[in-house]
Amino acid sequence: MASLASTYKEQLSFFRDILSIKKPSVEMHIASLIDKASENPDKSDILQEMRNISVLGCNSDTLRSKLLGCSCFPVRKPSGDIEWLSHASEFAIVDRTAYEILFRDKIQMLDFTLTEVHSVKEMLYGLGLEERMLSRSITEETQAEESSPDLALTESLKSKAYAITRYASPAVVKNSRN
Repeated sequence: MASLASTYKEQLSFFRDILSIKKPSVEMHIASLIDKASENPDKSDILQEMRNISVLGCNSDTLRSKLLGCSCFPVRKPSGDIEWLSHASEFAIVDRTAYEILFRDKIQMLDFTLTEVHSVKEMLYGLGLEERMLSRSITEETQAEESSPDLALTESLKSKAYAITRYASPAVVKNSRN
């Protein structure tokens, strides 16, 4: 199943009225995701269905109940092996590149790129997986030895940052980089 609406916008009435093709619904894409995940799942097909669900939006309770037990998430284990797991399984979601590098061979992570994670974020949030985002799970701490605040420097930086964001047009900012 594929969505024709984005590719053939001008021929919408042909597909709907003459060929009687149904308008895509989130339920159709959920059913397709379950079907594609059931036997020999293909990551790109699964990802496309997740994108479709994210675009169409869905009630969290519906998503959780319909996808309960559906092993539609490719999860990379610390050993490097990929296992298809359900949303109820334990795995982390990379939402920052630095965290992926830091935790790559140490924890189970969803095997999606940062761009792919962002493209299905609505579905991930609908399933209640936002707490698995590494940026929410990690607390970064910095330490400085023998430092003291420089109030004049801080104020100078604040005023320049304010001026850049407030008054500079995109063309001015672009030219200042050259």
